[in-house]
Amino acid sequence: MGDDESESELPNPPRAETQGPLRVARTAAGLAHTNTALLGLFPDVAIIAVKILKLTFKGDHHVVTNYTADWKKGGEKSPKPHWTFGHPSAVVSISKGEAVEVEAVFEVEPKNASPPFAALHHAQGTGLGLTFDAYQRFSGGEKEITAETVKLTLPAPDSVAKLSGDIKWQVSDSSGGASTPGGSTWNAGASWGHTVFVTFDEPRDAGGREAGFTLKRMEKAVELVAARGVNEVFQLVRGLMKLFDGYMLTPNPALAEFKHPNYLNNVGGVWPLADHIGEGAECQAICRFVRALLYQVGCPGKFEIVVVYADPGKENGTKALEDDWTDDAPAGLESKWKRVDGDVWYAVLVDNPVEVGKVYDYGEVGPNNFEACLKVTAPGPSGKKETKYYGGGAGTYDDKDSVLRRCFWGLCWITRERGKYRVQQIVTRYK
Repeated sequence: MGDDESESELPNPPRAETQGPLRVARTAAGLAHTNTALLGLFPDVAIIAVKILKLTFKGDHHVVTNYTADWKKGGEKSPKPHWTFGHPSAVVSISKGEAVEVEAVFEVEPKNASPPFAALHHAQGTGLGLTFDAYQRFSGGEKEITAETVKLTLPAPDSVAKLSGDIKWQVSDSSGGASTPGGSTWNAGASWGHTVFVTFDEPRDAGGREAGFTLKRMEKAVELVAARGVNEVFQLVRGLMKLFDGYMLTPNPALAEFKHPNYLNNVGGVWPLADHIGEGAECQAICRFVRALLYQVGCPGKFEIVVVYADPGKENGTKALEDDWTDDAPAGLESKWKRVDGDVWYAVLVDNPVEVGKVYDYGEVGPNNFEACLKVTAPGPSGKKETKYYGGGAGTYDDKDSVLRRCFWGLCWITRERGKYRVQQIVTRYK
């Protein structure tokens, strides 16, 4: 060193920088390592404030849209991140019984904040009955972390539910040090307006007139399923069927827009029935409604809409027959008729006892082409796969033969006379 040089004129060595966002996940196995770079041997710059900026639910099924105007499908799926500072959160759906993982972005002030390299900060979010935790070193600027729930509290363990509200966040220095004497805690604000639906699994599309997942539909499905208070599939289906005292075949003019009672419309199919349960519906509509609810919450099992009936030409009507139900083709006995001495005779299944030659009102005889059922195949309480038939407003049955013999009094040929029905022949009786 020459005589004309001094220590004050020496250039400062470059300060080490952190490389990219900091990530860490806390799981039951322990703490992951951060990817911080060496920060250099310089005095600490204390953290003054921390604020939550963004939040993403990593387990979101990402199928539910924000549409609530009516029961039709439409709207946009939730953006990511789900929540951004200054805006309410978008809707989220997650599977029950799984850890809930979120990715959070915090703003740390000042931007040149640099706690001791050994400092370990604890980020915690509490709300919706959930507690999120993550540990890592915070420094200035925007910092991204991954946090997993370490505590899950729901109305009932492992259940379908709707969680709504805010998540309050705080970050604390768990190590102390020169920049945070005695350990400091910063209120990081709240992510707000969350709506999180907890479902069995990823929602399943019912297809047809009931296709699609919307906030309005999910809200109603979770409400009705959660109110049953059970997870076992057969108990759940039975509970949902009990929403209806029976089936309805008489149209309600006030519900003409929805094609009551069959709900074969293009304004959401059977979904509008959710607002008019008390007015009832056809058995097939009830089955479609319950299936739509089950699919919306991702219920496990196979759910088929079938029709059970008998045919006078097959074993004299004593054999129970089963077909898939469809709204674009005749079902059951809808196309079963014959001409006798110039009169048209129709084959029907009757609810109540009748006599040949007598004339009955519609309500007295209850002429039916079939009984529509929701055929459910799923693991039973023992874990073994079982199948049951749920008549739309008409009980629970172990097989199709039970449906036929318990739902109907008999199979008859009838003629129509000025809105009434004359019994021409009793083919067979079931009771």
